[in-house]
Amino acid sequence: DGFSLPHLLDWRTSVTYQLNITPPQKGDKSADADADADADSLAAINTPDIYGNQRLPGDPRYQDFEPLDIPWRIGMNFSFSYAENDRSITRRFDTSMNGQLQITKGWQIRYSNRINIKEREIITQNFNISRDLHCWQLDFTWSPGKNFSYYRLEIRVKESMLRDLKLTKTAGGRPVF
Repeated sequence: DGFSLPHLLDWRTSVTYQLNITPPQKGDKSADADADADADSLAAINTPDIYGNQRLPGDPRYQDFEPLDIPWRIGMNFSFSYAENDRSITRRFDTSMNGQLQITKGWQIRYSNRINIKEREIITQNFNISRDLHCWQLDFTWSPGKNFSYYRLEIRVKESMLRDLKLTKTAGGRPVF
C-alpha cells in the first residue's frame, strides 16, 4: 500500500570501439627497440607470400611501401535506446562511425556518420579536410544529406589573439519541395 516499483521510461546502452595507429617517430630509441623486437616476433610467425617467399621487415622488395607510416584513427559506436511516454514507445538501434587520416604533416581528412540500423538509412554524415598553412588554418567541411546539406570553407589565423580574423564561406540548407 503506497509503495510501487519505479517504472523505467527511458534508457540507453552503447558499446564503443576505438583503434588508433601512430607510427614511431624517427630517432626515437624506444621505438627502434620496439621495432627490433617486433621484427624478431614477426619473423617467427610471418607466413610466406603466394610464391612461397618469406616476407621479412626490411625486405628490399617491399621498401617502397615502408614510408606509408600514416597515423590514422577509426571508431565505431553501437547504441540502443528505449523511450516510453503515454502515447508511444520508441526503440532506436543506431551506429556511428568516425575516422581520421593524417595524410601528411599538414593535411588531415576526417569522416563521421550516424546510421539508423533499424530503418537502414544514413542520418548524418560529415567530410572534413584540414590544411595547416603555417600561421593560417584551412578547413573545409561538407555534410551531404537528403533533408539538410551544407558546406563550409574557412581560412583563419592560428594565433590565439587573432583567432577572430577569418574568412568563411557557408552554403546549404533544406531542399525546396
